[in-house]
Amino acid sequence: MPGTDTRLPSSVSVAIVGGGVHGLSTAVHLAELRGSGAGIVVLDKSRVGAGASGISGGIVRNFYLSAEMNEIVRRSVEIFELDPGLFGFRQVGYVAVVPESRAIELERIAEQHAEVGYASTLVLGAAPVRTHMRGLFPDWRARGSTALLHEERSGWADLRRRSPRSRAWSEQPAFE
Repeated sequence: MPGTDTRLPSSVSVAIVGGGVHGLSTAVHLAELRGSGAGIVVLDKSRVGAGASGISGGIVRNFYLSAEMNEIVRRSVEIFELDPGLFGFRQVGYVAVVPESRAIELERIAEQHAEVGYASTLVLGAAPVRTHMRGLFPDWRARGSTALLHEERSGWADLRRRSPRSRAWSEQPAFE
C-alpha cells in the first residue's frame, strides 16, 4: 500500500522535504506532470500535516476573488472529499451574506466558480436571500442583506479530530 513503507529508498529522482500543504501539493503536481509518482518521495520529521498545515485554521472555502485560488481550492476540496475522516473534514458548507454594496464581489466569485467547475449558489435580492437563509436557519432575522453565495461543499478540517486510522501517520516509526 503506498505511503506505508517507512524505509528510506537508496535513491530517488525527487525528494520533497515537508509533508504539509505545500510539500504534498508539490508532490501531487509533479507526479501529474510526470504521469507517475515513481521516484518522488515526501519526507517529514514527524507526520503528514504535523507542522503549520496541521495547526493552522482549517477553513475550507472558496470565497476568493482570484481565479487561480478558485481552481486550487476546488482541487483541495476534492481531496478532502476522498476521505473526510482521514483529514478531519467537516463538510458543513459556507455562506457569505452581504449588503448590496458588495454583491458584485459575489457575482464575480460565482462566475469564477462556474469557470473551474466548483458548484456554488448565488442568490440576489433581499427577499430571495431571506428565503434561502430561512431554509438553512428558520430563525433567520437579519436585514439589509441583498446577496449571498452558498458553497455546499465547503467546511472545515481539524487534523486533531481525524479518524483513528489516520493515527498511523504519527505512530509509524521514524526511518531507521
